[in-house]
Amino acid sequence: GSWKKIEDTGKQSGGLELLRKSFRICKNFIDVDVLESWLETAFAYTAMTDYPTPSNFLNPMPAYPVKQMCKAIDDPKSGNDTFAKLYGAASVYYNYSGTATCFNLAYSPDPHGLDMWSWQ
Repeated sequence: GSWKKIEDTGKQSGGLELLRKSFRICKNFIDVDVLESWLETAFAYTAMTDYPTPSNFLNPMPAYPVKQMCKAIDDPKSGNDTFAKLYGAASVYYNYSGTATCFNLAYSPDPHGLDMWSWQ
């Protein structure tokens, strides 16, 4: 699946740079585990805030953001590009406003503390 493709790409020569470009990570830090956590955060928080109206509870998001993520994944412009599909879906959470040009993963990809759920 998607995670295996990310992990396999990260192990290849030039793979981390490909991931950095594919997910528009700022030129500072890229790590496969952190990237996966960043994606998990987007998917989990979007599911938790799947409201029928636009919201700004955690990040600015459209009404029914899960549907918007599904549209991004199913977007025919992405073809078979798994990374473009994942990036499009994550952008619903991280960049719905369209103002971010890159994402800094050097800091916690989960500013809200979801990473502690796995500890419980």
